[in-house]
Amino acid sequence: MISHDHRCIFIHIPRTAGTSIEEWLNPTPQWILAPEQKHLSSIQAKILYKDYWDYYFKFSIVRNPYTRSVSLLSSFSSFYGVGLKNNSIYFGRYKKRFGSPITLEHDLRYYNYGELLGLEPQCSRPYTPNSVYNNILTEELDRIYKFEELDSAIKDLAYVLGIKTPRPLPHRVPASKATDDLVFRNPRTIKRINKLYANDFVSFGYQKLQPV
Repeated sequence: MISHDHRCIFIHIPRTAGTSIEEWLNPTPQWILAPEQKHLSSIQAKILYKDYWDYYFKFSIVRNPYTRSVSLLSSFSSFYGVGLKNNSIYFGRYKKRFGSPITLEHDLRYYNYGELLGLEPQCSRPYTPNSVYNNILTEELDRIYKFEELDSAIKDLAYVLGIKTPRPLPHRVPASKATDDLVFRNPRTIKRINKLYANDFVSFGYQKLQPV
């Protein structure tokens, strides 16, 4: 999304409190303003917002791959193709939709895998196997915040953009209620997430669990 009022561009990765951030920056929901721009990758945004890219503050939020996977399972399992198989999180349909080992998450209602794959020559960094976040965030941003440090991220955003900090941040999409046992006590789930996000763990400083 782009906000001309606050001169910023937000690369919204699903299940990272992004909808709450959007509605803090603009009370009109992105689904009404321009739904096809809600979940752009950074290269899509750079192309679409080319007249503003070099001048606006650009940021995104990433999340621990384990808790994000549980959240996708709980809230958007049918859309993202994340499901349960033998009591573990299964990414079979997810990979068919978004590719493997080159995974390119996108909004299936407006774009397709081949379209995003075709943008790779324009990316500042090439797509990498076993990555989700790295392939969304191929372009240089001013900040990449962490969902786990959301309070400090909000304070920093408010300072940089010169706006008031919301109290509290409106949480438009409820948090997942799925049990963390699906991750922390299931070695198959851990192995699958470790492989899918292998390079993201390194790039964004998340600790990788070892299946027991």
